Amino acid sequence: MPLLVLVAVHAAHAAAAAPPAALCAAPAPLSRTAPNILLIGDSVSMGSFGYAQFVQDVIQTASNGTLAAVQHGGGYGGGGQMASTADGAQKVSDCMGNHSGTLPPKAWAVVTYNSGLHDW
Repeated sequence: MPLLVLVAVHAAHAAAAAPPAALCAAPAPLSRTAPNILLIGDSVSMGSFGYAQFVQDVIQTASNGTLAAVQHGGGYGGGGQMASTADGAQKVSDCMGNHSGTLPPKAWAVVTYNSGLHDW
């Protein structure tokens, strides 16, 4: 009888060890001609009111994409941002595009991170 209990516990543990669903959408395809910059942040970084759009305009748009390609983790819209610090390491990995573990080495020239505003 104890053998059956061990098998049941092992099966439950194996099911719990399955990789979690991505917490952040993967980035758009990386630039092959310019350094890639990733901004990962909470709500102060996204959308038309956050700093990410400004950084993209200054670095990417003003240089026609030749200086650098800028992306915001999860996009620039009304979602896909870091929010709280819960699951922070997993969110960063997902936003960087490494949920599958296949991100090329040194894919990002710069990665910025801010989070925690939603921890209150």
